[in-house]
Amino acid sequence: MNDTDKTKAELIMELQALRQQYNSLQAKYEQKQNEYETAIADLDTVGKMADAKSYEVSQIFANFCHEFRTPLNGVFGFADLLKQGGETNEARKEYLELIIICGESVMNAGNMMLNHYKLAMGLVTIDPTETVINELIKNICSNTVQKAKSKGVDIKYTNPLSFIKSIIKTDSSLLSDIFYILIHYIIVHERLNNGSIELGYSLKKGSTNVVGEPVNPYVLEFFMKINGDWKSNYVQADISDYFNSTTDKNKSWNRYDELSLAKAYVEMLGGKIWLQIEGENRLSFYFTVPYNHDENLYHNLHDIFKPKERMSRQQEEAIIKAAQSLKRLKILLVEGFVVGANLGERLLKTQNHEVIRAKNGAEGVKVFRNSPDIDLILMDIQMPIMDGYEATQQIRKFDKEVIIIALTTEHWVNSWKQAIEVGINGYLRKPINVAELSALLIKYFGK
Repeated sequence: MNDTDKTKAELIMELQALRQQYNSLQAKYEQKQNEYETAIADLDTVGKMADAKSYEVSQIFANFCHEFRTPLNGVFGFADLLKQGGETNEARKEYLELIIICGESVMNAGNMMLNHYKLAMGLVTIDPTETVINELIKNICSNTVQKAKSKGVDIKYTNPLSFIKSIIKTDSSLLSDIFYILIHYIIVHERLNNGSIELGYSLKKGSTNVVGEPVNPYVLEFFMKINGDWKSNYVQADISDYFNSTTDKNKSWNRYDELSLAKAYVEMLGGKIWLQIEGENRLSFYFTVPYNHDENLYHNLHDIFKPKERMSRQQEEAIIKAAQSLKRLKILLVEGFVVGANLGERLLKTQNHEVIRAKNGAEGVKVFRNSPDIDLILMDIQMPIMDGYEATQQIRKFDKEVIIIALTTEHWVNSWKQAIEVGINGYLRKPINVAELSALLIKYFGK
């Protein structure tokens, strides 16, 4: 049947079908057009974000060029003086000390640049874990007391809450970094002479939203109180805008140094930071962290990773003496830091033990595989090539019995689950305490 034979009704039906097909194609076209425009807009946004990040990263590197150049010039200059010879022993010693100071400045600048780069690229993430605030504060003081004393600064701490009440869920690494950054800013840059620093916290009621509902019912308000000759005019002019100004040009993340990093970390943890001038010879940093406390956090901890009771001097002497009657042990010391390895080996040898050393986890696994008669492994956690967790996991694939004790500068509350999962038996804080080591040796080898 040709078109002339079709009835009017049939032609109308075909026309309606064609119109429906046209409308469907039109809708699909418009959908694809929208998708195309959205994709173009997304690409433009991504491009702008990439350009912004590229600019920020370039600013970071440009900012730190001077931070590297000045101390490196010092290293090369004093090294050249040493190479020329003819200097007295006192002068050579002075040059070496200055080279070490310059080297530390380079390392500090490198770490700071890397941290700012990670922050700019979104590589810094929050990992909340069970954290004992009392232990964290105590460890920070222990790790910085010698550096503070070398600068004529006394550092101390206060912990007002009980051990259990001080356990919260937060990112302990970021929280520790905030304190280390602020301490570094004041001590290493010699903004405080012949004074004291007090670290601590208090439990405070938190903030509310616009309708009065609690956002964080309670917060921990941390402080770092600085007393003494702290170069008030210089410090106040240098840092007051960081925390007390709201103008865009003074936003701290536009300035790549310790304080901008500390502020960014505090805000990532859900808190705020500020500075308070409290007299001619005193200023204080304050910052808050949500008090995410749960009574079950303590009960969930494995017993071997709960903090030990502090021993009296008499108890320490008794435990050390008792450990001297143990058999001579063959100990594998896996330590990535040369100075730490030297100190650890010397301590173990004074206890009459045989010591084998490995400088990273991969080497430690290899050494133990070739020496199955090793009694004990002291395993550093933070090491290059292979860290202590992975090394322990590798060893447990072929030996389930050997005792593996982790060496760490941090308290194990924040990572005890991972430690148990890989097969770690316990921990020792660095630098190694002879009495704590003796207690562990008695526990595992005193039968």
